[in-house]
Amino acid sequence: MNLCPERVLHAHLHSLTGCHGVARVIILLLLCQMWLPACSTLTIASLVASTVANSVERQQSEPKLDKTEIAATNISLGIEYMRKEEYEKALEKLSMARKAEPRNPMVYSVMGLVYQRMGESDEAEKYFRQSVRMDRSNSDILSNFGQFLCTQGASEEAEKYFVEAAGNPLYESPEVPYANAGTCAYKYGRTEQAIEYFQKALQAQPYLPSVLLQMTEISHDRGEFLVARDYLTAYLHTSSHNEKSLWLGIRIEKQLNNKDAVSSYALLLKNNFSGSEEALMLEKSGIR
Repeated sequence: MNLCPERVLHAHLHSLTGCHGVARVIILLLLCQMWLPACSTLTIASLVASTVANSVERQQSEPKLDKTEIAATNISLGIEYMRKEEYEKALEKLSMARKAEPRNPMVYSVMGLVYQRMGESDEAEKYFRQSVRMDRSNSDILSNFGQFLCTQGASEEAEKYFVEAAGNPLYESPEVPYANAGTCAYKYGRTEQAIEYFQKALQAQPYLPSVLLQMTEISHDRGEFLVARDYLTAYLHTSSHNEKSLWLGIRIEKQLNNKDAVSSYALLLKNNFSGSEEALMLEKSGIR
């Protein structure tokens, strides 16, 4: 009398996985009915049902590779490597991100940043322009290209991208591109335009340390010493003194004949930033 080798059958059934697993199970069921007449249909069907259920459960529990997540993860890793100045590793991660999502514009924008830091301006510009072509509505992408153009001396073109980035109604931080536009304009001697951008930045976010300090400097250079003091006071509500703010404070208070403030600022500059360029200028100025 033939015996049904259920253990062998069970083992074969559990080995059937993959996209064609169910079809193979059905074939095996038919073969078992032909070859193993001692097995009851109920026994075989029960084993098949159990195996199919387990196979489906395993497939559902396996993590699915999401291309968007792969791209995002590798972009983040690329940025981290860039910050550590490990540029080859950064480009490797960004290449993996591009392979996962070839149409992700942020991949190309960050690649532009990496090549910019590597000093390869032509490659950087190529990737920046490609990212902008792919997504003109992304303010971060526009800002990245703007800052690159500013470093290349194309300040007016840079400002256009900064302003476009800030004008996006969905962008949550318009003060950032406005501040960048102001910094770029000020760097290339267009002070009035810089003031306009800085004021827009402060309207969006009143306590931006970098903007407040630049407005302190502009106001001092224009002879508006009380205004300069106000900007410096606002700056100190958000940040601690550095060598630049102390040197500005010394010169502002000297113009306002506030000797105590001058002495206080001068002491802080000499004690806390003795090796700085500003401390050297203080020493040469003869201000006490």
